Amino acid sequence: MIQTIDDFLPAWLWYWIAASKNEYDYQHVDSCESGSKHEAMLSDRVNMSIREAYEEKVGKVQGQFFCSIVKAEPGYWYPDHADHKSKIVSSVVYLWPDDGDGTHFMKHHDVPWQTNRLVTWLNQGQIHSYRNTRNEDRYTLNLYQLTANSHLMVEET
Repeated sequence: MIQTIDDFLPAWLWYWIAASKNEYDYQHVDSCESGSKHEAMLSDRVNMSIREAYEEKVGKVQGQFFCSIVKAEPGYWYPDHADHKSKIVSSVVYLWPDDGDGTHFMKHHDVPWQTNRLVTWLNQGQIHSYRNTRNEDRYTLNLYQLTANSHLMVEET
């Protein structure tokens, strides 16, 4: 089941993360013909605040919990895929811009973009994709709930 929750993060936390989006230490993750994707890990303190919001609005975290900011350049697209089996739960929060491209789920539905909207699902091999058709970078907050013995893998959501 795919669940969405609007106004997921407390306003102060969403604002702080979105306002700081250009200050993170991004690492190149992937490229396609028309754009690249970069990811930056968040501090333990910020991870804890995000985890508290998750447990309050969704439920208990399963496995290891990490958060990152993913920046997709204009033209970037990630093709249809299922998340790696080490991901117990897949989650993404739409951060920036105000008008962006959501997530496409095969055999389910598209989740439209709305800032501070959480999209989360128990990883059961759902095929999904995303892209950035806008003229500005697409920023998401990715939440990783991984099996206990897995290494933090750079995103697939």
